[in-house]
Amino acid sequence: MYTQFFKLRDQPFKQTPRASVFHENSGSYPAYRALYEGIKSGQPLILLTGATGTGKTLCAQKLMADLGNRQDYACITIPFTSLPFDEMLAYICGGLELRFGLGQNENKMEILEVFLMHGISPIRSVIIIIDEAQNVSADVFDGLVQLLDLSANTSRKIQIVVMTRSESDLHLNRPEMAAFSHKITLRTELEPISANELDGYIKYQLVAAGAAYSDVFTKDAIARIYAYTQGRPRLVNILCDLTMDVAASEKKPVITSAHVDRAQHQHQFDDTIEMRTSQVSAAIARFANNNHEAPTELPEPDEEAVQSPASMFTSETGEAISLPEIRHIDDVQTLPSAVMRADPE
Repeated sequence: MYTQFFKLRDQPFKQTPRASVFHENSGSYPAYRALYEGIKSGQPLILLTGATGTGKTLCAQKLMADLGNRQDYACITIPFTSLPFDEMLAYICGGLELRFGLGQNENKMEILEVFLMHGISPIRSVIIIIDEAQNVSADVFDGLVQLLDLSANTSRKIQIVVMTRSESDLHLNRPEMAAFSHKITLRTELEPISANELDGYIKYQLVAAGAAYSDVFTKDAIARIYAYTQGRPRLVNILCDLTMDVAASEKKPVITSAHVDRAQHQHQFDDTIEMRTSQVSAAIARFANNNHEAPTELPEPDEEAVQSPASMFTSETGEAISLPEIRHIDDVQTLPSAVMRADPE
């Protein structure tokens, strides 16, 4: 691990979001401040958008960390966007420790209304956070509107934070989304780290990990990182992590653009292997799901299906590798090992 070589107490560029390491000079910070101030000012429905890897999950974790030590806020993150609204209500009630009367046939909306109107709890606002909202069904959005309407007439309030890649993903212009769209009171968007901010971001992560010397990456290396990642924090973290590993393996304390290039090449190779493996797995899963009675012979594939997989696999010389013929169900088990061979049989 490169942490020992660079004398770090922790890995500076982790892919898992960490609210404890939140750089205030990055594209995420202005959007987060708008989100935080929106919650503090009582905005009922906040829409946070941002491309994949720009830090939506990090913002949610940061919000929960900043409000976690306050008794007047209760933050509840919905773990699965596939939950039907009734189960989502049950999860919210459970998060508020409203465990009485939560049988299958109980009216959870009424139970939540009683909590919002009465009781001695110090909670003044219930914050519901929904990530990957593009996967939420239309009836759940209708239910969220009902929650906001319910909260409008109670002493305690419900505030909802909906996070998605872009507004278009939610299809807010559709008639069935009109009621939800009209409830949005604040919109804020995450931006990637700019080219000028990237140097400060990288140094901040290094110092937070215990680096005594933060000028580990040369200016050319940082410029190359930005060219590859366009400032998306997740991609920056992945590439910086790989680059430091490459430099440490070569025992080079100063990271150059050449190290970045080698790390990017490795990252692309890993992505290709992962993509090919997932495509094969998905093809097998589709076959299994569509053939519940497990026939003894696989159906004849169409022409496109025959050509496409073969084109994905090449030998070290760049020549296409022919996939083995599969005619019996038992042959599927040998597919992964067969496609990994460099020389076709």
